[in-house]
Amino acid sequence: MPTLTRQMLIERLRAACAAPDAARQLPAWAFDQFYAEEEGTLEFEPGYRSIMQAVLDDLMFADAAAFALTDDDIERMITALEGAQPTLDEPTGEDED
Repeated sequence: MPTLTRQMLIERLRAACAAPDAARQLPAWAFDQFYAEEEGTLEFEPGYRSIMQAVLDDLMFADAAAFALTDDDIERMITALEGAQPTLDEPTGEDED
C-alpha cells in the first residue's frame, strides 16, 4: 500500500507556494489523499496521522474563498509538519470494536 509521508506533503505545499497551477490543484489532491486513507488504499507515515489529517483537511477546503490559504498559512503548515513529533496513531473506524 502506498504511504504518504510528511516530506511528500511538505513538497506539495512548497510547490503550491511556488506555482499558482500547483496551488489550484492542491484542494483536489488533498481530498483524494484524505479519502484514500479513509478507504484503506493509502496510509499516512506512521505516527503522524493526526497532523497529516489536519493539514489535508485544511487544504481540501482551500478552493472556497472563505477558506483560501495564503503563503503564510502554507508556511505554518510546513512548520507544523516539520516540527511534529510522532504519536500513537488513533485506530481507524474499522479497527474499533
